Formats: sequence, C-alpha cells, structure tokens
Amino acid sequence: MLTPREGGRVRCESHRLVIRPVPLFSSRRTIPARYVSGYLRTVPRPGEAPIVGADQSHAWVAVYLGAAGWVELDPTNDCLASEDHIPIARGRDYDDVVPVKGVILGGGDHRLTVSVDVSEVPRAAHGV
Repeated sequence: MLTPREGGRVRCESHRLVIRPVPLFSSRRTIPARYVSGYLRTVPRPGEAPIVGADQSHAWVAVYLGAAGWVELDPTNDCLASEDHIPIARGRDYDDVVPVKGVILGGGDHRLTVSVDVSEVPRAAHGV
C-alpha cells in the first residue's frame, strides 16, 4: 500500500487517500474499511510532567475482520489503536468526519493554531 508522505513523515489526514474497501485476492469480496477521527492522548516519559497542549487531533483506520470485528490501526504511529486513541467520528473518509467546516470572510493573513489536552475524568465526577 502506498502511503502519502509529507517531508518524510506520514500524515494522518493522508489516510483519506488510501482508505477504501480492500479487494481480497482471488475473490469478489472486500474487507470493509472506514476512516476514524478523534484525539490521541500522549503519555509523558516516566518522571516527566505532561506537556499542556501536547495531545492532538488524529485520524486512523478501522477494518472489519469478521469474527474479530472492527480492528483499528494507526499507520501514522505503526500500532494498533489503544485506549489512548479516542474516537469522535467514523466515516468513509475525511469528508464524512471533518471536525470543522466553513468559510472565513475577511482580509489579511489568517493562521490557525490548535492545542488539545486529553485528561481522564474520575468516574465519580460524571455519575458512573
């Protein structure tokens, strides 16, 4: 599978170009696949404090493997999705799950910066 790269690094948004049902060899069946958008919690190294804003919005892929169900893979980080992958939306591609869509009207230069913090909420705090 070819993975689009920018500056030698895989970008999670690029998965939109490669997530399609995958044809199985010598059959007319396919493996269903979908695009998953959410957040990725980063865990600091032992002894280091968490960095505010270091967590990030992220995207990964899910494939349906029959009895195993939906298996989520993170090709950007070369791993299976874990509890640190927090799904927000699933769809056929990025256009199905885009977090913000709109138009900016006005003049001058525009620059968007994003900072994400993911933290665990104690169960008692939300009544579970």
